[in-house]
Amino acid sequence: MIKVIPAVAGLISASALTSLFFNNNLKDFLMNTTGDGSSRITMRELLGNYANYGIGGGSKSLGEYIKDNVMNNWVTAAGTLVAAKAIPKIVQKVGITSQANKLSKSIGLGSIVQL
Repeated sequence: MIKVIPAVAGLISASALTSLFFNNNLKDFLMNTTGDGSSRITMRELLGNYANYGIGGGSKSLGEYIKDNVMNNWVTAAGTLVAAKAIPKIVQKVGITSQANKLSKSIGLGSIVQL
């Protein structure tokens, strides 16, 4: 069974942490193949020689880029992480999950998808 809300909350948390440390959204962090010459770090840059892919032209160390990204992005990331944790509980208390689960059962997806 696929539980939608925990999966979405996990993706939002992962994206917030990627933004915090790497100044990049989750999709670009995972899929981008080249750096753009800024403090945006991709997975390819982490797995290879990051200075050759374009993070700021390699003028700083990887740790310095991550430190700068944390300093610039911590407020937004903290807010997103708190929201990702709180929204599933709010949605459940409001009753949206039970209504959506009833709908999924009525269209035959109750055994596959659950909010």
